[in-house]
Amino acid sequence: MDKYNAKTSFQKWFSAIKFEELSEKAKNWIFQFDSYSKKLDFTTTIKILLHAVYEELPSYREIDRAFMDRRLCEEIGIDSLCYSSLSRKTAEISQDVLIEIFTQLARKVSEQRPSSKTNSLQLVDSTTIPLNRTRFP
Repeated sequence: MDKYNAKTSFQKWFSAIKFEELSEKAKNWIFQFDSYSKKLDFTTTIKILLHAVYEELPSYREIDRAFMDRRLCEEIGIDSLCYSSLSRKTAEISQDVLIEIFTQLARKVSEQRPSSKTNSLQLVDSTTIPLNRTRFP
């Protein structure tokens, strides 16, 4: 994360997500998610998960250990992190909202660089994400 400089690459990546351009349904869902949150609101949770993917952290405990670094906590905007609260919050995140954010980002990429046979956008993600066993048996 660029050693947590004032304007890091991570901040630039996250700033590409325009929450105001999401559908009303997604905005309402995010509002409901945030209204019951003390520390881990939606944007903070997404930032933490993006950092975990970027750093290839394999578990919630590893994410928790990474956030023992005070500078990283300041970068994300939290005082501390507990793996159990992160686990609970990620279980509550709506897949529809995440799909809408991904679609928005993919659309931006395709607008900036129209695809053709020689430069088409092909995404491969090998991230392993544990799913909630009660929702996905």
